[in-house]
Amino acid sequence: MSDQIAALKEQLEETSEALKDMESRYSCLTVKQILTNRELQDARKESISGLNDVLTSRTTLVVKRMGEIDQKAFEVASSRKFPNKDWQETCAKLCSLWQQNVQDPKWHPFKMINIRGNLQEIVDEDDQKLKELRNEYGDVVYEAVSTALMEMNEYNASGRYAVI
Repeated sequence: MSDQIAALKEQLEETSEALKDMESRYSCLTVKQILTNRELQDARKESISGLNDVLTSRTTLVVKRMGEIDQKAFEVASSRKFPNKDWQETCAKLCSLWQQNVQDPKWHPFKMINIRGNLQEIVDEDDQKLKELRNEYGDVVYEAVSTALMEMNEYNASGRYAVI
């Protein structure tokens, strides 16, 4: 009996040490992620500041927010689906709704596939919300939402908000 207790105590101590080690690693990784994010934001601000010095008043610069839905796809689909109604208002509401869906961290319409030995995450075409969207508004709107989802997942998976 005392041998079992001693073995359990030893196992508990090992598990406790392993847990402390994992917590320490997690803390280090969290701090590193925060510092890296700050460094990235500082570099972004510096780049924008540098561009302001280089650009003239005639220069046109377009900034794409990664993870933001392309509203033009919704405009085309809404004008076709609601030609007699106020399609612009419907389009704005629909686009806002889907932008909220894309930003919802609880919704994860992705699946993992194996491509040449590498696991990659892609948009799950069998996701119920996406199926309904494609059936009701067509492939162009579906592709706009899928693109926004992939951008969001690639550029800001942890925050689920659009980034420049």
